Amino acid sequence: MFGPIHASTFKTLDAVRRAQGETLQRLGLGTVETPSRVAGGAPGFVLRDFGAEGGGAPDLLLVPAPIKSPALWDLMPGASVVRSARAAGFRVWRIDWTADGAPPADRGLDAFAGRMLAAAVDLIAAETGRRRPVLAGHSLGGTFVGLFAARHPGVPAAVILAEGPLAFAPGSGALADAARAAPADAFETLDTIMPGSLLGAIAARILPDEFQWWRMSDRLLAATDPTRLRIHLAVDRWAHDEFPMPRRLFLDVLGRLYRSDAFMTGTLELDGVRIRPQDIVAPVLAVMDPGGRVVPETAIRPALDASASGSVRTIAWRPEVGTALRHVAALVGPDAHRRLWPDVFVWARDHATGG
Repeated sequence: MFGPIHASTFKTLDAVRRAQGETLQRLGLGTVETPSRVAGGAPGFVLRDFGAEGGGAPDLLLVPAPIKSPALWDLMPGASVVRSARAAGFRVWRIDWTADGAPPADRGLDAFAGRMLAAAVDLIAAETGRRRPVLAGHSLGGTFVGLFAARHPGVPAAVILAEGPLAFAPGSGALADAARAAPADAFETLDTIMPGSLLGAIAARILPDEFQWWRMSDRLLAATDPTRLRIHLAVDRWAHDEFPMPRRLFLDVLGRLYRSDAFMTGTLELDGVRIRPQDIVAPVLAVMDPGGRVVPETAIRPALDASASGSVRTIAWRPEVGTALRHVAALVGPDAHRRLWPDVFVWARDHATGG
């Protein structure tokens, strides 16, 4: 499927698409985010504090994928996990990955799933005195959360995985299967980054039904409902923010996860410490799309079954009209915020220690 890939053209396309997204934002078709403040940071991330609606709220740390804008967690009123979490009684934090100019070539899985998440937890503790937040991650952000929970089993009070893959054996998804089939030298021409638009083009080529045809049909289905059409347009604007992935992270995900399934086989190391699913002891709730092909159930359930968690819960959530991309439906769908997230947050509060 892939020959040698040259990234220079896609770097320019990243800038063009970001400019298009900014135009959509100025036209009033973009995101409407909740006020927040930067609580601190380190090279590679900033920690954003959205506060709480009352005192004594347990901490919830949201972990986006590093490929697109973190605004997906806070798209607009009625389609915002940030707002839903605050209403459910949490103090909400979000780690926002930053490029720092050109992402360092050596910032890989150890940094994202290990050191930077640990630093964000330390910043929360410095402000609140609490070291055990609930961690929630979507897509590759969910992968980071799961690996962090295995590397630091005493830290998360609970873990929420929204279509966050942890298992990559054959049959665990079209993206993982394509990664294993790609020539070993396909990405050797990369310098320090993997342009976001190149990642999007690869995903669309592998799964055109998920990333192209579903999006177009959703636009037509949402056209008669102003609320759902507005969300669809906001997701479309969000999708224009193409963030590059550091070369080291891309090659780590490709090699250590997709190709070797190292976490499931117990051979993955984060900062010199070997981890496996059995090291996950925190309560885990996983939201899965039964018909999804980006992160199917087979990319999540084997890790849950192998974990040492005493409390594992799964929720099947199918996409709804107006969410533009099937893979993000659980985060932005109005039905999800009426029925899915209230249930998730009751579960999370039951398991949050707040201390």
